[in-house]
Amino acid sequence: KTCLDEAKKKYITKCATYDEFRHMVASADQKRVSRAEMETLGKTTKGWEQKTKLTTGAKKSARAKRQQTKGSKKLSQEFPTTPPATSMQFERDWRRHCKELGAQLRYLRLCGSETVLAVFKTEIDAALLGKLLAALAGRAAELRAGGATEGGRDWAAAEVRAGAEAEAGAGAAEEEASAAEAARLEEPLFLLSILRALPQTGRFSLNVNFLEDKDKASVATVVEWLGELGVEDAGALEATRALYFK
Repeated sequence: KTCLDEAKKKYITKCATYDEFRHMVASADQKRVSRAEMETLGKTTKGWEQKTKLTTGAKKSARAKRQQTKGSKKLSQEFPTTPPATSMQFERDWRRHCKELGAQLRYLRLCGSETVLAVFKTEIDAALLGKLLAALAGRAAELRAGGATEGGRDWAAAEVRAGAEAEAGAGAAEEEASAAEAARLEEPLFLLSILRALPQTGRFSLNVNFLEDKDKASVATVVEWLGELGVEDAGALEATRALYFK
């Protein structure tokens, strides 16, 4: 009451109208808003976030926070050992673990064409599609130049040596040649399976319109290399290439 009386005496001669005087007196007993409160006025907080630190567990010791951060970091750094079940999981793993070509190929081998078709049955992001094509082209360029990734593993050479050491007696040369041919085509056929799986993903007919020139160049690189190896006849490879050039 004292506060209101003082406000009346203060504003009776300062206000031009009665309404202004009434508003000034009515707000006389209100507390000033602090700077911190002003900064948080525009920030909306969901109901489930409006709990105390004690109930939400936000008030943790420094040691507990370090242990939690260390555990989360270790978990995120571990390379996946099982294929993804959803497109979201695929994109998360690709973003976290597949920054280098070797890791990208390793992850694609873990998935295989069946998983790619399954997780992207509804839709595949156009940007991710371009990255997958770039990975295929990168590996094709390496093999074309005679290189090998994934721990320096040369698939054909490893199989030939294994066959030469294991086989003996009659028919060894023929079996060795067959093993060498299978090893030579093993990775090219894998790249071809991924290249053919992508056009079967959801909304590909729409996403193909967003492919950049470099993405189409990646397709051309893979198809050209597969043609040089004689993996399939030229007509079948051209049909695969044409799917990306609509």
